[in-house]
Amino acid sequence: MPAYLVSGDRVRTAAGIVGDAIEITDGRVVRVGRRTELARPGLTEVAYPDSTIVPGLGDAHFLSGSPAQALAS
Repeated sequence: MPAYLVSGDRVRTAAGIVGDAIEITDGRVVRVGRRTELARPGLTEVAYPDSTIVPGLGDAHFLSGSPAQALAS
């Protein structure tokens, strides 16, 4: 699996704002810091300008059915 450098305006973790980029290798965040420090040949960069990156925050939202279906049963 390729390695990616994902950059934005800032990276926010539990420790606060810790840079503006993350490196992802094999689907895992392996480094967090400044884009200028993390960038290297071989990394595919994906830029999200005007954004805050929050590593580890997943979308747990899902719908198992519509409210109408629940009321009908």
